[in-house]
Amino acid sequence: MAFAISAAAQSRQKIPDFDLSTVEGREQYANWVWENKGMFGIEAADGTSFEYVDEYMMYDNNFGRVICDGPCTQVDNVSRFEMGGEYFQDSSKIVLYRGAFTPMEAAVIMGPDSNPTILGNLNTSPAGSVVWAMGHEAAHTMGVDVGSAVYPHLEAENYGYKAYRSYKALGGK
Repeated sequence: MAFAISAAAQSRQKIPDFDLSTVEGREQYANWVWENKGMFGIEAADGTSFEYVDEYMMYDNNFGRVICDGPCTQVDNVSRFEMGGEYFQDSSKIVLYRGAFTPMEAAVIMGPDSNPTILGNLNTSPAGSVVWAMGHEAAHTMGVDVGSAVYPHLEAENYGYKAYRSYKALGGK
């Protein structure tokens, strides 16, 4: 007798479990998301490469990139903020940092009326946050919100949010 597996159960089988408490597990998961980005509707420009760096990185308007020895504190999200990742346009490379695993409670995206929209009560998991960050950075490879004068990256956040919604639809937590 054959048992039918629900669509939700089949979807959960597609997202493997990784031990995100270890450097190796985080690196494996980030690489897995990159290799399976299409599963989440993430598109990146041809020739884009990817790397995971297990460091907390902060951007400070006065000092530029600053490596933190733990989760970056004293951020104000304007002149100083923790980075989940970045896109290096000159080398066509996406780099995700340890901050990409930081759960998100809220986010600001570009709404359908071209006005900022606040998404609250997100409560993303570390794994879901990585998918969001990957979608955001991949959008930059396609020319979305590129340049230091474009901040915040509301349209790129839309791409991250869409990837995250796909992740949730596939049974991600």
